[in-house]
Amino acid sequence: MFKSVTIKLRLWGIAFVFISGSFLFAFFAYTTINEVKINGKLYNEIVLTKDLVADILPPPEYIIEARLVSLEMLRTEDSSELATFIAKIKTLKQEYEERHAFWIENLHHDKMKPLMIEKSYAPAMQYFTILEKEFIPAIQSGDLKKASLLASGKLKDAYAQHRNVVDEIVVLANEYASANETNASNLLRSESIMLSLIFVLIFITTITLIYLSIKVILHRIEAISLLAREFQQGNLLYRVTLDGNDEISNATDNFNHSIAKMQNLMHDIKETS
Repeated sequence: MFKSVTIKLRLWGIAFVFISGSFLFAFFAYTTINEVKINGKLYNEIVLTKDLVADILPPPEYIIEARLVSLEMLRTEDSSELATFIAKIKTLKQEYEERHAFWIENLHHDKMKPLMIEKSYAPAMQYFTILEKEFIPAIQSGDLKKASLLASGKLKDAYAQHRNVVDEIVVLANEYASANETNASNLLRSESIMLSLIFVLIFITTITLIYLSIKVILHRIEAISLLAREFQQGNLLYRVTLDGNDEISNATDNFNHSIAKMQNLMHDIKETS
């Protein structure tokens, strides 16, 4: 069936497939970008999930859980529960140190880094030191009065100092994230426009080249077909001249040479007879 299709339809069929494929590619590229772009559907799902985890779990770089556990120590009278609290404090300190080391290596914001690495770290470590050297020994020895004074005094002050710095970091982090989202959105918008323009330019150029190629090919085929018809009708004087050096031009030249040879042969036969 394909062999019976004309060359013209084949060429336009190729052009149609290219055009359809280009539009299909552009459609899926557009929908994919909209899915994964800043403030896109997938991005919002990722942010929502991270916000959910942040709302559920206490952050390891904020000593609020250590503060809560230390206050819980004041009310417990169970030695096993107290041991659990002490172990929890050690775990929280270890997690705090691990995340602190992580942010030393990975936080590069000029304003947030000194707040995170130095100003929030110092009172947090002071809090853990007071817990380990003063508060917990007082609890273990049964001196609840001293422990209460520490909880409402030095521990409270260290926690408040740490909390104030954390509040500053939160403000800066939100501003930084918002600025990054705006910059990313603007970049994506400008790049999308540029990609669209490039696509349109390539599309128009390709369609123009396809149209011109089809026009030239069909013109040459029609010319060589006319030459064949004239030859079939016995006209040995008709010639076709095609510019260029493509396959059709070469075939036409060969056809012209063959007709010329046949014309010479017919002329020689007539002279001989």
